[in-house]
Order: sequence, then structure tokens, then C-alpha cells
Amino acid sequence: MSQQRTADTLRDPQSRLLAPRPINIDLNNDRLTVFKKRFVIKYNPDDVQDLNERFVEILEQVRIATAKQNLNTTKKEPAFPLPEIENYLNQLRDLGTEAYALLPEDVFEYLEELEWLVQKEEPGRKISLDFTFPADMALMWEMIYTGDPLEPVEDITKFWGFRYPIGHLDWDLYFGDSVQLRKGALALAHSDFATSNIELAQLKQHLDSLTRYAQRQFILHQLEDIIAHDDLCSESVLQYFGDTDFIYGLVHFVCHCVNPGRTGASRAYLSLKSHQKEIQLSLGKFNALGRKQHGFGKRPLIFLNACESATPLHLQSLNLPTAMLNFGAGGVIATVCALPDNFASAFAAEFYKCLLGKPLASEPASIGKALLETRLHFMQKPYQNPLGLAYGLYALSSQWLRLD
Repeated sequence: MSQQRTADTLRDPQSRLLAPRPINIDLNNDRLTVFKKRFVIKYNPDDVQDLNERFVEILEQVRIATAKQNLNTTKKEPAFPLPEIENYLNQLRDLGTEAYALLPEDVFEYLEELEWLVQKEEPGRKISLDFTFPADMALMWEMIYTGDPLEPVEDITKFWGFRYPIGHLDWDLYFGDSVQLRKGALALAHSDFATSNIELAQLKQHLDSLTRYAQRQFILHQLEDIIAHDDLCSESVLQYFGDTDFIYGLVHFVCHCVNPGRTGASRAYLSLKSHQKEIQLSLGKFNALGRKQHGFGKRPLIFLNACESATPLHLQSLNLPTAMLNFGAGGVIATVCALPDNFASAFAAEFYKCLLGKPLASEPASIGKALLETRLHFMQKPYQNPLGLAYGLYALSSQWLRLD
């Protein structure tokens, strides 16, 4: 199949109908706009901080309880015994219904109406949600639960994070509707992660499949393939990111996110290890270089498979996804809490399998939809693990990956 045919397939209007239709939800002062309808809200930043912190705390409990879950392909096992998973889901339900109560009931009725209208006009098509809120008023929208607060969680899609692709947006940042894969992916890893080799081998396998499909090469390079041992340092890595010859549409981090003393957000950094060298990429440096237009020139998708890379509890509004977007990223996927290495690795592998497999099925490679499907994959049997709610998309919910 030629490159031109591949590009046409991904742009096919009939194919694009499979992608969810985005609904904008914006907040200006106390006026909430959902599509074309306005509502008044009465909650405040303290409410948001409390709910977001409690959401992270529950996910941290799940992380500790599932740290040794077997996620390999030959011997899959559930995260918990049945009573234990019900306990955590009930905690998430209780929190999600509190978040639900902050918004007017009319908002949810209107969203249901919009969902029905989209289905009526384009059978089979669903909706996605794009939130543009001030940082101190932005809930972790994945937590919202619309089911009965007194009934067991039987329908997992009552959680917004298991129902909709969700985009976390910012008034001051530009978000494109697509990301170009270009020549492939660049991986930056901390070599002490035991699962990173497996994770990256699976990513390479998916890129190889895409190569055969598109009849053009998509490569996976690791940092040590690009920068020699003697030249490797944080400055050389950041300089390479801003190089005009940077050829990657995906940049995948397998690393620690460190915030010394959990004091100021500007002290946070990504911790990598390559060629036996420790490398620290600081949030402050990303912001400073982005201000001077020294960042990514081709707007790649960044996957931060890193501990606490988006936690407002610790990093407040000045967080790594925002810094990466200021640095020129086209979109960012990041976690809101620390995750077990095995889960983070398995989640990334499944996400890339889903995203990079869509062109092979003549579907649009919707990033938000692939993230949603990956969350659902690990919530369903045999895993029954809700930790996928920790992953958020900082881009348009309808953003898609282009091969051309």
C-alpha cells in the first residue's frame, strides 16, 4: 500500500465518523458553557483541591494494593479479590458523586441530550469532552460518577473516565487537531526500570507492523542511539529536542518524576538514566526554554509514563504537562499519581497496540479514544484494575495521529 493511499484512508470522511464528536466545556468566571448552553456554577477552588487530592489518595491506595499484580500475557490475574475491588470502586463512586454534585443537574441532562442527538444523526458515533478551565477550578474529570450513589458499581461507564475521551485544555495554549508520526518514536528511559525493555520492545513491534502496512519505515530510537556517552547531559538532550532535524512524532518517557521535598513546583524534574549516567530534565528548564522558542518544532505527542508527572497535589498548576506543552509538545499523556512499574509498562504497551493498530483496521488513530479503550481494557476481566483513571490527556479529545 502506498503512502498516499495510507494518508487517504486516514482522512476518509466515513472513517472519521468513527471518532467521537468533541463537546467543548469551558469556564469563564462563574459561567460554564457546554457547547452552546450556559450554566452558573457555585463551587470554589478549595472544593476542587479537596476532591482532586482525595482522588489521588484513593488511586495511591489502589497502587499499593496492586503493586504485585501479574500482568504478563501468559498468566493474567485480577488486581484484587472481589470484595476488595468492590471496596475501592465504592470509594471512587462516593468521591465521584460528590464531584457530580458540584455541577448543575442540567449540565448532565444536556450532555445526555447532545449524546442522543449525535447518535441520531450519525448512528454509532459517540461524544468526547474537552474541558478548558482555570487550573484552580479544573477537576480531574475522570472521577465524576453519574450512577446511583447508594447502589454498587455495576456499570463502570458511569465514571466519565470510563465513558468519554477527555481532553484537559488551557486557555493560553494552542492545541492542534492532529499529531504527525513522522519517522517514528524516541524513547527516554531510566535504565533501572526492570520493565522498560519489554515496554519498548512492544512499542517497536507495533511500529514494525505499521511499517509493513504503510510500506514506509517507522523507527524506534532510544536516547543512547542518538547522543554519545561523552556528550550525554541534560543540556544536550534538551538541545536535541529543539533541533530542526528532530524526526519523531512520539516521545515516550519511562522515568521517575521527582519533586524534592515536595516544596515548589519549579523544582520538579524527570529523572532518566542512560549510558550509566543520571540525567535530570527540570520543569523550570522546559518552561524557560519554551518561552525563548527553544522547544519542539514539530509538536510531537509526549507520553510521560512517570511517577507523579501530573499531580496537582504536589505540582499545583505549574506541572509537567503544561511545561511540555509550553515547550512545543502537540499533546501530552501523563499520570496523576505514582504507578507500579508493571502496570505502567503494560498500560503503555496496550495503549500503543490500540493506537497504532487503528490504521491497520482503517480506523482514525484517535489518541483520546485509544486512551479510553486502554483504561477499559484494564478495568475489565481478568485485570479489574481501575488505575487507568490515573492517565490523563492534555490535548484535544479528538486529536488523532497522522501517518503522512
